Amino acid sequence: MMQWLQQYVREEFLNVILDVFKENGSLIRYLIFSVSRIGAPSSLGGFRFTNVNLQQSDKTSSSALIRKVEMIDPERIDAEAVLSRGGASIGLQEKVVSIVGCGAIGGHLAEMLASSGIGRLILVDNDKMKLENLHRHVLGYQNLGSKKAEALAELINSQYLYTYAKSYTNEIEKLIQIQKDFLSETDLIISGTGDPGINLFLNSHARLIQKPLLIGWLEPYGIGVHTVLIFPVLQVCFRCLALLINL
Repeated sequence: MMQWLQQYVREEFLNVILDVFKENGSLIRYLIFSVSRIGAPSSLGGFRFTNVNLQQSDKTSSSALIRKVEMIDPERIDAEAVLSRGGASIGLQEKVVSIVGCGAIGGHLAEMLASSGIGRLILVDNDKMKLENLHRHVLGYQNLGSKKAEALAELINSQYLYTYAKSYTNEIEKLIQIQKDFLSETDLIISGTGDPGINLFLNSHARLIQKPLLIGWLEPYGIGVHTVLIFPVLQVCFRCLALLINL
């Protein structure tokens, strides 16, 4: 094995490897190497050395005792490998999305955003999971009685390695009253509450802090869905629409 290393590993790297083998401690050592691939993330390979004993003063000596060598197949779990394989975008890792209302709309949106590679989610909802929510919600029977925002954050954090979700169970108006810059670090605000009053409040606040706002709501009995995307640079806002359709 030492001859193989000397043949295929550059000398400066070989010396580093042998230095690691010389360290006192466990008699098990691992050698992990990366293989570049065109148009795809690099793959990994490696060896597991058992009972390594290097006591020669000459670090490049091939007379070291290595009683057992096993090939291992390491898996990459870094963001680039995990997200690209799952069809997500690593470019979204720096993005923050705030979702107000973690019901049927907000719950599924949160899961889809996490799946797409969003780095951080802020989830706001003071409501609890009820039986009537089960059929259309991303949460399940085991979450009955739990705060929707907390249960949804727990689901996201347990399932999506590179998305961090933080929950808030106060009303959004109170959160902003206590902390004026509560949503200032977000890249997009989403309202899934279906509450016209909250939508108008978020509309005003989003314009104040110059953040885009996406509002979505369902018609009764699921006969229709509406979405409105509002950019702060435009002269129109959700209040204009609300006045037109008498929301």
